[in-house]
Amino acid sequence: MMPLMALGVTALVWLAGRCRLNWRGAFPVALIGVASNPLLDLAGSHGVRLLWPFSGQPLHGDFVAAYDLWIWLLLAFGLAAPWFSRLVSREMGAKPGSGRGMAIFILVLLAGFLGGRYVLHGRAVATLD
Repeated sequence: MMPLMALGVTALVWLAGRCRLNWRGAFPVALIGVASNPLLDLAGSHGVRLLWPFSGQPLHGDFVAAYDLWIWLLLAFGLAAPWFSRLVSREMGAKPGSGRGMAIFILVLLAGFLGGRYVLHGRAVATLD
């Protein structure tokens, strides 16, 4: 099921994109993105039933809200920053960048934010215990 979803995501990017797509590079990245979705769902309070055939109890971390404003703002900035960068580059006459560096920066920042939330949640639970 996951490879089909990754193939669908890659096909959507290929259809929406204006340039050629390297399928050998895009498909594994899409597969990693689809496979990491349950890991991100583990951080929330709803949880995921990863052990479904053996246990119906959802696993959850409870350290991220269902709709966290800071995560949405980071992701929105990650989408808008390459567009603004290209706009400024065109205005100055410089060669526009791909936006890959900003995307990596936002993902690292998001991972740090989630890691910090995990540590702070653990400390709060330890204090309550």
